[in-house]
Amino acid sequence: MAKNYCRFYYGHRFHNIYKPRNIYSGMATAVTLTKEAADSKIEKITVKFKRLKKGSLTSARDYLDEELDKETDAAVVSAIKKLRTPDIIKGDPVKTYFLDYDAFGEGLEPVYYWLLDELKEGQTLSYKVKKSYDYFAASEGSYWYGDVGVRRSALEKRATELLGTISVVIKSIINLIWDLKEFEQRFEHYDNYKSKDGKVREAGEFALKSIWLTDVDTKKGRAAINVLANDLNFITLRDAFMAAKNVDVVDKMDINERVKRILKPRIQEFAKWIELSDKELRQRFKIEKTYLKSQVNALELYTRWVKPYLVATNKLMPAELTGELDEPEEMVTSFDVARVYIELFGTKEQKWNKPFPVELPEDERIFKCINVVFVYRAIPGTVERGHFVHRGRVKMYFRAYVINNRQIKEYEKSQEEEIMKFVSGMTKDSLDALYDDLKHFDAADSGGQKESPKEKKKAPVFEFMKSAKEIIEPIANVAENIKQILPKKKEFDQYTLERIKNEAANSVKKDLFLIYDLYKKSHKMLSW
Repeated sequence: MAKNYCRFYYGHRFHNIYKPRNIYSGMATAVTLTKEAADSKIEKITVKFKRLKKGSLTSARDYLDEELDKETDAAVVSAIKKLRTPDIIKGDPVKTYFLDYDAFGEGLEPVYYWLLDELKEGQTLSYKVKKSYDYFAASEGSYWYGDVGVRRSALEKRATELLGTISVVIKSIINLIWDLKEFEQRFEHYDNYKSKDGKVREAGEFALKSIWLTDVDTKKGRAAINVLANDLNFITLRDAFMAAKNVDVVDKMDINERVKRILKPRIQEFAKWIELSDKELRQRFKIEKTYLKSQVNALELYTRWVKPYLVATNKLMPAELTGELDEPEEMVTSFDVARVYIELFGTKEQKWNKPFPVELPEDERIFKCINVVFVYRAIPGTVERGHFVHRGRVKMYFRAYVINNRQIKEYEKSQEEEIMKFVSGMTKDSLDALYDDLKHFDAADSGGQKESPKEKKKAPVFEFMKSAKEIIEPIANVAENIKQILPKKKEFDQYTLERIKNEAANSVKKDLFLIYDLYKKSHKMLSW
């Protein structure tokens, strides 16, 4: 964020004093821009971002942070987030070291694991380390490329089978939801038919009679009421059926006797059908609801099964020669050579107790970060049981950063595997689209919902608690007085935040040099 300074004259020199400002001063009012206004604003932000990016990644990142804090339009926010690539989120390194040497004698695996263990388990460092990137490219004629291809093909076959099963289950879920919705619409007619309100009951009866004529009576063929009314001139039959409440009413109707003889058994059949169909449909509704829940659980299970296969398949897929791997002249087709790119990202929170402890907001907590990048040019050598040992040249980039907790979360999110997004699109997004329906039919996962707390039984109160309270109260008062004497955590302000950042920068520089120097000394390299 931009710093605000004022200048004052003292002792023939001008001095800078930092003027702290509250970065949370004011809440932006939600405003939705028109498409033209949003596009214009996005273009303006992009132009300024590219200009700042040429000079400093940190300045470009801070500019995007400021725009995100005050922006409320969804389209503009989405465009800003797309500009925040991993390099932008990290910003400029506060210190960088580089090491390049041939490791034909020891192999490349010890190089990686030495630095990983030292970052995680070193007594001085003890950083929280994650592997953020891991991919490779191999020459097409190498034995290693062929061996990896065979393993990848087996994984692809199994993943394809599971994905086919997932597609079938999703279709089944959609069909079940459609059936259950139709059941609920039918139940509404049955409920109306049982209503005490005369008009509601009449509407339900007419609806059910229409369904019975279409779905049940039509199976009688030429004897069906609709056929008799249309083709055999029983013109009053259908209207009489819709008007008759029961068999007794039929005798009082002013209709032909032949129509009455046809109408009476149909009225009895309809009354019996209402009773039986209501019970049957409600029972089937319960069965299909249970089956829907089992299908949702099956989908989640198949998703867990397929994820490891898709992730493994993606990892065994050779990467394109871009970025750090973009040296195609080294990848000779007939040579047995490979290029490997690995990146470690370690974080450690910077505490501040000078002169009093400071508690920062969750997103503003400052972290020291060490980023170690390995770029290998390896010659995979086969040993027993098909295991490969990589020997060759290694380039190591040691970089130190100071970023806050929100930026770390964004960086970790940006490292999410593309294949995981693909799986999410096939399963999670599908379930999210159906979530309202699944929740309505009690088939959605209720793991995140909190159950209503049960009433706890009250313990009996004994007389001796009165005397215990008299003993505890003075002790509690003493403890409260001690708390008043102890230093309190200072409230957060921008000036303190900048001091913590400076302290973190100085500290992470020392940590970066320490691991760089230790590596060189432990491998008998020139050090100073």
